Amino acid sequence: MAMNSTCSIVEGLNIAISSPSLGYPEKGHGFKQKLQAAIETGFQGIEFWYGDIEVEALKCQEGTFRENAIRIAKEYGALCKQHNIKVCVFEPIMHFEGHTNPMLRAQKLEQAELFIELARAVDTDIVQIATQVDIFNETTGDDEQIVHELQALADMGLQYNPPVRFAFEALAWGMYNDTWQDVWRIVQKVNRSNFGICLDTYHVIARVWGDPTARSCIQPGGDMQLRSSLSDFVKTVPVDKVFYIQISDASRLNPPMSFSHPWYDPNKAWRRIWCENARVFPYEEDKGAFFPTEDVLRILLLEWCWKGWLSFEIYNLSLEDLDPSVPKVHALRAARSWNMLVERLALKKIQQ
Repeated sequence: MAMNSTCSIVEGLNIAISSPSLGYPEKGHGFKQKLQAAIETGFQGIEFWYGDIEVEALKCQEGTFRENAIRIAKEYGALCKQHNIKVCVFEPIMHFEGHTNPMLRAQKLEQAELFIELARAVDTDIVQIATQVDIFNETTGDDEQIVHELQALADMGLQYNPPVRFAFEALAWGMYNDTWQDVWRIVQKVNRSNFGICLDTYHVIARVWGDPTARSCIQPGGDMQLRSSLSDFVKTVPVDKVFYIQISDASRLNPPMSFSHPWYDPNKAWRRIWCENARVFPYEEDKGAFFPTEDVLRILLLEWCWKGWLSFEIYNLSLEDLDPSVPKVHALRAARSWNMLVERLALKKIQQ
């Protein structure tokens, strides 16, 4: 994929990359190095991952974890401002809704409050929250309870000026809500101006088109199912209720997932294992990319005319490499992928 290694600037769209897509902090890939890689490849924004703060805050010998986390967030936020790169999102709130244990529900709300503080410290107004996937604690899929808890979260965000918004993401292995239809139903019931959707191309495609256990890694009738799903989406969901879109592809697995696969984990769903080990950037056919990501984005960007933040998000075994070049290598791969997408969709570039 021979393309320019600096991101094209496109009218109406802002391109970002999630910080874990540039390397994992526990493998020595610190936020400053990842930020520098994003800057050098022309990204306009970065999706800030809680893990980048957590790893550093846990090293501190003095002060509370909360104090250190907020201090580090402010430092990183100031660094982003200094280099004119926007933190578009802080993510992710996990395992939040539907817990049956009242004490755990209270703990999750307290954690969410910290996430809001951290988001404000890095100067973003969007916090991503993923659908429930906690298999180790008792939860319920009851809409009434889930909506009540998410309303409390949204109301917490409305207390700030500007309000903190929450982007609800359907994980393809969600326990109760795993499709865009599910999160849209919940978003409508929450009925708050600051509660909307994060649409991730991986989860959309993996849920209705992909099957990591099939030899082809494609479901029977997958093409028709995906077209139908996207057609319903653009007719149903208002553009302004999608707060941002995440972009990725995935590698075709050979062999496909099975109980004897080297990645098999009895505590993880098939699509989660696929997600955590083999998400790649679009057009990386040399790395097995085969999702119809371009088709999905063609509909969302050209037919639905969505505008706003697009953020690359991948997880891959390559991000676990200890080599200090990992952030730059992955930033370059993402930039080339973005420029290929811009050319393929004939998006209107702004002269740089």
